[in-house]
Amino acid sequence: MSNPTIPESSTEPSESFSEIFSQYEKSHSHKRNNEDGGKQLEGTVIAISTDSVILDIGFKSEGILPLADFQSAGEPVKPGNKLLVSVKGRNPEGYYELTRAKVERPKDWAALEKAFAEKATIVVP
Repeated sequence: MSNPTIPESSTEPSESFSEIFSQYEKSHSHKRNNEDGGKQLEGTVIAISTDSVILDIGFKSEGILPLADFQSAGEPVKPGNKLLVSVKGRNPEGYYELTRAKVERPKDWAALEKAFAEKATIVVP
């Protein structure tokens, strides 16, 4: 006689754990293009620490830039400043590591083409 509080074992074959896990991985995988790397974002400076500038980039976690980059360029930075950045990865603390180098691309292509045609020297700031 069966006990109603104890479920009876099923005689139907069930999937193995590895099959279930494989299905889970397929349904929950997302493509990481380097955490939106290369995509230009506008970040807002929210805080400045002793070695980093912390930006709100609209993600769940903030992004950081090295403060030394601003200090070496003599560029003042303060909370509220807007900066164009791109994501280059994540650090062990979970912050997005940002860069401004990838987004500082030439905007005046005509002048570059002219300089190329004239074999002129281009000075990069």
